[in-house]
Amino acid sequence: MNKIGFVFLSIILWGVFGGAIESRAQFSLYNQSHRSSFISSTINNESTLFPSSTLVPPDSNEKCLTIVDKIIFIPVGIVFGTFHGLIASIVIPGDDFSNGIKGGMIGFCIGPFLSYEMFAATRGVKNPLHKFYIKTGGILTVTNYDDSQIRPGYSIGIGRHYHLSDRFGLRGEVSYALRQFLLPSQKIQFSFYSERVVKCYDIDFSVGYINTSILLNFKLLSLQKFNFYITLGPSLSLAVRDDTKLHFLREEEDPDDFNFSYIMDEPGVLFGYPAMVYQLELQRGHWIWQLGFHHSVYDTDDIFPLDSNTRLRTFELSIGYKL
Repeated sequence: MNKIGFVFLSIILWGVFGGAIESRAQFSLYNQSHRSSFISSTINNESTLFPSSTLVPPDSNEKCLTIVDKIIFIPVGIVFGTFHGLIASIVIPGDDFSNGIKGGMIGFCIGPFLSYEMFAATRGVKNPLHKFYIKTGGILTVTNYDDSQIRPGYSIGIGRHYHLSDRFGLRGEVSYALRQFLLPSQKIQFSFYSERVVKCYDIDFSVGYINTSILLNFKLLSLQKFNFYITLGPSLSLAVRDDTKLHFLREEEDPDDFNFSYIMDEPGVLFGYPAMVYQLELQRGHWIWQLGFHHSVYDTDDIFPLDSNTRLRTFELSIGYKL
């Protein structure tokens, strides 16, 4: 039910994305047309004050997406992205069925962005304030387990910033994040019908995730050449690489004293989780510095299959560059 709800939330956010981008485009054209009228009036009434050689005519060739484009670019992107995500999922190692779902969901999230860019390029719609950017950084992941130990990871990603106004922007971002932590001396009960045995392991959690995010960007203030922003929005983290290892320590005597239970054919396949992203950002020129916080929105066994109550919180320090 949580996954279905997140899909509906994503659809709503795509509607907001499309409406915001195109409303801003129309607002720009509206302002330009009114500025053009004002300039024309000024030329007619005060031509002696403004010689014609000094006046710059407005760009009458500015283009925008058609009404049909605005209606179909999001569903076209969803279908296009989901289909190609399913095809691309064959390169992900592991269970083919779950990989197909993951690939389709990744394509579902990034497809509308690609569709908008293709429609805009086809129609000749250009906005120099829309920028691609790349970023990389280090991450630290903490859990809701008292005895977990932090291990560093990393992230690398690419995004597209859509300028809505001097204060607001919208971003689509996809990144790869390696999240790691250590659970030392964990007792795992293995059960197979009436047989039970408890063994002690160090659990070395190491999972690579593809994160797809839709983020709202707000400028807090400007100070000389620096701009300060806050960014937030939903994200979907899907596990694409599982290198978690169990390091055997010893076998325990008490079969009823354990931290996790391994019943028959468990653990299951790692899937992923919906999350929220919060970032503080500093920009100067093309350079971007970010301090981010990424956390799962509920406890789930799709993070660590041996327990249904796992929740991850990731802190990230990254540097980026606007292309």
